[in-house]
Amino acid sequence: MGIVRRQLDLLGVPQRVQAITFSELPTLAGAAVMNSWTPGVAVQRIGSVALPEAPSFLQLLHRAYQAEPFAAP
Repeated sequence: MGIVRRQLDLLGVPQRVQAITFSELPTLAGAAVMNSWTPGVAVQRIGSVALPEAPSFLQLLHRAYQAEPFAAP
């Protein structure tokens, strides 16, 4: 997440951290999870709430991740 946030900053993409309640899920334009092996995997459903696909959002996350310079040990 640090890599993606840093690169989104460099791309000028605004970001914020915000708690989302279950009742707010239907208002989302999409969602993704991140971990150490991927900068973003689409979330299709949380509980009974289906979430829309957000391919441009996922592409942006992947683009940001891939923009991070490789640091050799």
